Amino acid sequence: MYDKKLIGERIKNIRLQSGKTQETFGEIFSASKGNVAMWEKGKTLPNAERLKKISEFGNISVNQLLYGDFLVMLENITKEKISRIIQENGLEYDKDLYEKLMSAASGLIISFYERGSDSFDPNLFNRLLEHYLQLELDLGDRDLDSLTEFAFRRTMDAQELVVEYHDDSKAKEFLDDKNIDEFLTTISDKYEDILHYIDDYRKKNNLDNLIE
Repeated sequence: MYDKKLIGERIKNIRLQSGKTQETFGEIFSASKGNVAMWEKGKTLPNAERLKKISEFGNISVNQLLYGDFLVMLENITKEKISRIIQENGLEYDKDLYEKLMSAASGLIISFYERGSDSFDPNLFNRLLEHYLQLELDLGDRDLDSLTEFAFRRTMDAQELVVEYHDDSKAKEFLDDKNIDEFLTTISDKYEDILHYIDDYRKKNNLDNLIE
């Protein structure tokens, strides 16, 4: 929920820092002096378009205007994570991609903000943030090509469980267990079936095969 009074104080600070009167400030956003006074008192909120313009005028994000300083910290963490995940995925940094990833993380940011700084767990926030950002990159445009490729890669990742279990030194003593052996063999076969199904489905829809 928004605290209109605090938002009003932030709008007032933006106005005062710019050296504007309520009247001249309002003119920038096609609003009256009375509108600005009501905003600053926390009686009403600017509409979405004006909030965006006021934020740009104050050189802050809309979320910062709405939620305040703790949000600045969360957004800064997110900006650093976005830069790193773009680099790790071998992608070129551009404004559209940044805004797309920032939008994907906005719900998480607001969720942690509303819990408050006293209960903030940076490790949990970073883990969830990385998950959301990578998911956004992996799902791409959400079309059939992106979806099936994403499902294929995730199935391949899951299939690695079988290999990793066999290679794990602590797990070797359990490989003689018939139940464990049956489980690993069964899911390995099912993963293969899923991979071939995805590839056949792509072929049926005139998409490139993923199995070489």
